[in-house]
Amino acid sequence: MKTYITSDDDQIIKASSALDIVNQLKNGGRFTADQPPQEYIREFAERMKEYDGSQIRSDSVEHFVEDLLSIKYLKEISDLQK
Repeated sequence: MKTYITSDDDQIIKASSALDIVNQLKNGGRFTADQPPQEYIREFAERMKEYDGSQIRSDSVEHFVEDLLSIKYLKEISDLQK
């Protein structure tokens, strides 16, 4: 299990997989909790591109999370297994 923090609202996410991360992100949103994961990541990627030009892949939850980490929207703050 790893712990992450989001850069926009300091949401803490404890997850063991990319899907866990996506589900917690979407469940933390006011209007996104009922969306399927694939719809959420596609729409999130579109919003980020409009917001700041970020290119976030939405073809898989793994690629989506990799890209969130690479643009520093999501930051790992600890590894609870160690």
